[in-house]
Amino acid sequence: FSNAVNETRESIIRVGPLSDNSVIIADVASQVKNTYTANALIHLGSDPANRVILAQRCNGTMTIEVFKDGKSVTNQTLKSNGLAAPYTLKMAVQGNLLTVYREKDGQEEICGSLDMSPYFDFTDPEIAKNFDVHVGGRLNINEKVEFSEAKIIKLKKPIEIKTDYNGYWLRIYKNGSVVYEKQLDTTVFDGPYTLRVTQVGQYLNFLSLIHISEPTRPY
Repeated sequence: FSNAVNETRESIIRVGPLSDNSVIIADVASQVKNTYTANALIHLGSDPANRVILAQRCNGTMTIEVFKDGKSVTNQTLKSNGLAAPYTLKMAVQGNLLTVYREKDGQEEICGSLDMSPYFDFTDPEIAKNFDVHVGGRLNINEKVEFSEAKIIKLKKPIEIKTDYNGYWLRIYKNGSVVYEKQLDTTVFDGPYTLRVTQVGQYLNFLSLIHISEPTRPY
């Protein structure tokens, strides 16, 4: 994305549909500013009146702004310190919660989260379909933003329990990768049955698995 006109302009290109339990990943290869700040954007929505814009300024602040019915209804600064390209912007979409990360030289940092429920209900498919994912730039004359890749990764369930011949396993996923795994039980039962996991305290080490044979149910 570049701008040869002596006024600030915004350009975007579609990546794909907004999807729940997904991560939007935008690799920023270069970012050149002149008189403005050469914003790299993750942009949700095609309607200028209703959209969400994550903006990372060249060596400047990161903000997330929501427009509804043509008006800005929230504009939050997620990071005050900038970073130089190349780097990666990530936005995790889980229901109405948008969580933003950025990664530089293999080091990922969480930048903040925004609850969309006061503005738009992303859990409603009829609303979510109006917020396709785009990347782009907000640029002044002779400014440029270049993306090497932009994609949407569908996440597995954040928490899942699986069974194999060795027992039951708890796995927790972040950005599609297993970040925690624990064997809860070494016993294997014949079905049908119900599994329930309980947590005592705030630490995952205190998770325990309860096996309930059918037809007994706790509800």
